[in-house]
Amino acid sequence: MSKISGNYVKEIRKGLNEKNKFWIYGEPGIGKSTVVDHYVEVYKDKYTHILKAPNLCYVFYVNQFSMNEIENNSDTHIELMKKIDNWFIVVDFAHESVSDREMLDQLSNYIPLNEMKPQQHLVIIRNNRMDSALPEYNNFSFMEIKEVSKENCREVFHFQHTILSNEEYHRIYENVTKGSSKNEIGMFSVKCQVEEDALKQISKKLKISNDSRKITLLAMKDYGLLDTVAEGTYLQDCTILKFRKPEYCLKLVNVMYDSLFPNYSKYKESMIGFNMYMYLETKLVTPDTITQYVQAHIMISYCFLLLLEIGPSIYYNSALERSLYHLDQILKYIENQSPSIQYSYYSNYGYCKKLLETTSSYEEAAKFYLKALEMDQKHPDQIPKDIPTSQIMKQIAECYKKLKNYKMSLTYYQEALKSTYKFRVMDPTIFEELVDVYYQLGDNKKAIFYANKCTALRPYSYTILALAYAKEKRWKESKSTMKELKLSYSGKVGEHMLNQFVSVYNETIDNLILQQSFKKTRIATILLTSTLTVGFGFLLYRYLKK
Repeated sequence: MSKISGNYVKEIRKGLNEKNKFWIYGEPGIGKSTVVDHYVEVYKDKYTHILKAPNLCYVFYVNQFSMNEIENNSDTHIELMKKIDNWFIVVDFAHESVSDREMLDQLSNYIPLNEMKPQQHLVIIRNNRMDSALPEYNNFSFMEIKEVSKENCREVFHFQHTILSNEEYHRIYENVTKGSSKNEIGMFSVKCQVEEDALKQISKKLKISNDSRKITLLAMKDYGLLDTVAEGTYLQDCTILKFRKPEYCLKLVNVMYDSLFPNYSKYKESMIGFNMYMYLETKLVTPDTITQYVQAHIMISYCFLLLLEIGPSIYYNSALERSLYHLDQILKYIENQSPSIQYSYYSNYGYCKKLLETTSSYEEAAKFYLKALEMDQKHPDQIPKDIPTSQIMKQIAECYKKLKNYKMSLTYYQEALKSTYKFRVMDPTIFEELVDVYYQLGDNKKAIFYANKCTALRPYSYTILALAYAKEKRWKESKSTMKELKLSYSGKVGEHMLNQFVSVYNETIDNLILQQSFKKTRIATILLTSTLTVGFGFLLYRYLKK
């Protein structure tokens, strides 16, 4: 750790001791996250638990990982942190498309910002200082990181000078490395929003007509593509991860390019706006353009599905409705499309219908998933393998399970299992679902058999096995299974969490069985085993106390 980083670390500690909430800001790539990592290295013994949320998204579906445990890939729920007096949470979210107000509002749903204890420390990392008009402003300490040093020069350079010629690249990189080019950074910053002047420059180099350029700009405005970055002679760096509302969902220039024109030159990429306008607005559908029209709607529908996967949101219903709308627009064209296009359509439609969660929608979802499976089995060489066959079979099985057709559900779970054997990739969730289906069919012995399979693949699935033994009133095996869970996790997660979870489980399991409350326990345990963390044990405890 350099002297510069050491000074920053001391400043963070001082600010947290004063106000326990700290805001770090500075240019992209300047090394804000690295400084916080150094702080954790120095002060990790001061906290019972340390949590990092590097991907806040837009509805606080948190990609979280623990920074002071051996395994750093566990999902740790912030809800659990409320029970710990001395924690450290860093929210590393520099993206500008969410305002400070929006971020703090979402954050307050998980962290009691106004009720934090003195040793509960929060650090927020953003590119800019907090808006001083916000009432929370006075509750934070602030620090700007602005030193260009050998530690951060490479990242600063790549963020600020992405399109320099080779000669300029080497010259500026050499100067930055020597620490003598801080004043030059702004001069070579070439990222800009796609406005008419930028499009004009691009169109001139690519010999695009004025009329096409105007239509392209209009389509970009209509579809919310104005955050696209113009670099060099083509449009790039517009990803679907930048949206937070349905009206911004269509920021997908690169995605559309890959879908519609995989074999075309970069010249075609600059025409995406024009093609989107033609296919989706003016409906200029001819025999030559039907395939592109269909692909465009499928891709946009898929983008709305991605919006659903970000997490619970007030936009959920709207996004689902709009995803189905785009699929409905092309239903009459689907049967004449290639197997790969049909497969994408049927699997997307099945997923949308399943999310409606009604008896009729589960029936429709199963029908569309079966069509996708038919395409996969008839034309295996033409179907993209980003979604394994076993996943489609699992979706069909889940639909039948929701319809309480357990025999059909069992058939497709077994088929999904055979598919994973074929590719030698085991999916533990299939075993867990088989346990549940066999319970529903009254075959407890088979349920125990597959519960044992679970533990071989995922140690925390011991909870499923423990409940399987409890169902059969095999008390000793049930309790010993929890001991095995503890041994499996010892040293891998926080001991205080592990001990409390096992303690709560052992105290309640006998009472749960005697009171015939197994169903409720199983539901809570499935929630528990859906993530890697044992911290969910607290949710189980609170549920059982009701």
